[in-house]
Amino acid sequence: MTAKFTPKTFKYLDEAYKNKKKLPWFEKNEENYLENVKEPFGILLRRLDLEIGDKFPKFSFDPKKLSKPTYRKNNIPQDGTVVKPNAWAFVAETATSMYEWNPGVYLSLAKDENVMGVGLYMMSSRQLKLLRRAIINHPEKARAIIEDKKFKKVWGPLQGDKYVRFPKEYDPEVPGAEYLWFKQFYVSQTLTRKEITSPKFADKVVNDLKVAAPFLNWIREVVGKYQASPRILLDD
Repeated sequence: MTAKFTPKTFKYLDEAYKNKKKLPWFEKNEENYLENVKEPFGILLRRLDLEIGDKFPKFSFDPKKLSKPTYRKNNIPQDGTVVKPNAWAFVAETATSMYEWNPGVYLSLAKDENVMGVGLYMMSSRQLKLLRRAIINHPEKARAIIEDKKFKKVWGPLQGDKYVRFPKEYDPEVPGAEYLWFKQFYVSQTLTRKEITSPKFADKVVNDLKVAAPFLNWIREVVGKYQASPRILLDD
């Protein structure tokens, strides 16, 4: 597994941005995409699956998680974009509902910003309630994970939007209250092109995700998975 991202990866993404409304451009440059974007991204995901898959139970860092390079004809955005100027993968436990995201790992390469993140990006009301309950009931555990020195050195503090007002059903003075402001619950890194094209980039991703595993798995344990209500079958 020696293939890696190179300046050609970003040359493709830059050109894709300039030609995002031109499907013929992609058709002429598909081999470029396959060689410089899809192949190294797939190799990275396979390496993650082999080396740290055991640290993320029920996850599969499958190359099939990589986004498609173009939009389907029935799903083209209003601005007419056909060619995607980014490449991303989101890896999480298999979803059981279309109404909420599961906590996961996100890696995105784009013309403007490259991001690697871990956590819960769009919380449902069910997830929010469970996460808040876990924090208030066991603030010492939440703080030990979120404020862990190595974790914060690698990933920094919690990120995401916050509520304008503190949730009225909670006391703002109780231990752990500082975490109840968050609408989302994730950490992320903004990556430079130099970092991504470095021969050591795959090592960095492997090592940084190892550090993030306790955080992500704690969130997964707390919020669980959405369980659809059982169907009630009525007699004719």
